[in-house]
Amino acid sequence: MGFVALRSDDPWIVSALPKAAQDDSISVRITAANGLFNLGRHEAGRLAMIAGLEYPIIAARIRAACTLDTQPPVANDQLQPALKRATAETDVRNLRGTPFGLNTPFQRAIQARTGKAIYYRWEPPQTGSQDR
Repeated sequence: MGFVALRSDDPWIVSALPKAAQDDSISVRITAANGLFNLGRHEAGRLAMIAGLEYPIIAARIRAACTLDTQPPVANDQLQPALKRATAETDVRNLRGTPFGLNTPFQRAIQARTGKAIYYRWEPPQTGSQDR
């Protein structure tokens, strides 16, 4: 997670993230894919992100979708089929412990993937605006 937060093009980090994207742990793979996406290395993180969206544990699918909603539409169009399947198979509003309407990560991710919504991590900076 530290590498993801750094958003560094340091060669050691750039070489560590693709390896982590192939880890046995889905959590590590999604985190590594997030780091790769943040560095614009979408192809290197694509398979790990698809694995997250298709994982049988719902929390992994939600985490992958939450990562995707922070990425620009150009990140990787090949994710769209897996994202649509995860959306169709997972209704977060019916999950135990989740208040109705609280969170719609799959819908947010679809909006981001199609350019219908712009999220703070990739919107162009506005002159005179403060960091959020």
